[in-house]
Amino acid sequence: MEENVKSKKGLTEEKKSISPKKVNPILIVICLLLSFSLMPVLGILFFKYNLAGNYQKCNINKQVVCNTQLTEEKEIEDPEIETKYIVPEVKNKGWALITAPDIKVSMEIPNDEIVSSKFQDITLESTWSYSYRKTTEYDSKVFGTFKASLQADFFPLSIQDIVCGGNGCVNASHIYINGYYLGDNRTLEYVSEQFETLQTSEESSIVGKMSTKWNLPVYEYKLENPGGHLYGYIVVKDGYAYNITYYINSEPVVTKTTANKILDSITFN
Repeated sequence: MEENVKSKKGLTEEKKSISPKKVNPILIVICLLLSFSLMPVLGILFFKYNLAGNYQKCNINKQVVCNTQLTEEKEIEDPEIETKYIVPEVKNKGWALITAPDIKVSMEIPNDEIVSSKFQDITLESTWSYSYRKTTEYDSKVFGTFKASLQADFFPLSIQDIVCGGNGCVNASHIYINGYYLGDNRTLEYVSEQFETLQTSEESSIVGKMSTKWNLPVYEYKLENPGGHLYGYIVVKDGYAYNITYYINSEPVVTKTTANKILDSITFN
């Protein structure tokens, strides 16, 4: 009898030893409050991380490729994006590479490089930027069906109170790459001859010649009309025609060097 009492007592003590301890409800409340307070911080960090690769607007603070077909929702941790776009090979170290798959062309521009210059005794601060459009031009009888336009501009961050117009205004410079789909076997010689005919009139004249640039045969020309003069190149490659025009201002002096580097960086894929 005494042994049975002892055994029951031992069993009771054993059950007490393995029973879970009750958690203090105050500790639960504290943990929940800490979790809710950290959620905004974690959310901001995650959001900032996902925006690290702003491809559509080309985050040129970092050396990235800005692909005009990608959207802003592309995340930096995407392995395909990391290998294909994050570490580009550029001719000009530190510049951004802008690609336009619609017209199979790319170019490089400086990374937020601010250049000071004087215009009408006013100091201007200007940078190079790019734009990409698909609706700025009409189809051409010479070049074919318009596809897209990739443009590099050297323009002031603020024009202040300056009023002017035409080439050279506010020391601006421009490079345009208009891409067209030919869709047939028209040659560079044929396209350039048609272009000369179209541009020649009583008010305008064109002087051009066959040359080589970008390791390709090109038609190099200078177009003069009442609005001023314009330089350009015509390229025909793989069923596409490109009319590349540019105006490079004489001021500031560094603009000419940079603009020529941008022109030289153009690649036809």
